[in-house]
Amino acid sequence: MKKTKKTSPTHPKLGSALSKEMTRLGSQLGTAMKSAAQSQRVKALQSDITSSVRSLGNNLSKAFETARSSEETRQLKSQVGKVLKAGQKEGVEAARIMRENVASSMKLLSKELSILADKLKKNP
Repeated sequence: MKKTKKTSPTHPKLGSALSKEMTRLGSQLGTAMKSAAQSQRVKALQSDITSSVRSLGNNLSKAFETARSSEETRQLKSQVGKVLKAGQKEGVEAARIMRENVASSMKLLSKELSILADKLKKNP
């Protein structure tokens, strides 16, 4: 396979004309894009989208406020509070019973260790 070498155009005016055309095309494309962005359709679409998003936000806020102030929500909060209080009371009672059991078990263990110590002293 023979590789061909890329060379610049042999005619300097051809390269210059191509460059000018590319510049002009870029300028026209930029102008067209600016015009499209500023067109009435685009502005109307932007306005519609903005309005829709605001409306959605307002509707969501109203829905959350309604849910927050509803009777069901108040009842649920009350029930949760009652469950928490009951759980706290049960937890306090369970802790008291556990302390009593641990204290009783330690007394029994101490008594048994004392008996074992006495036996070991008698039978070295």
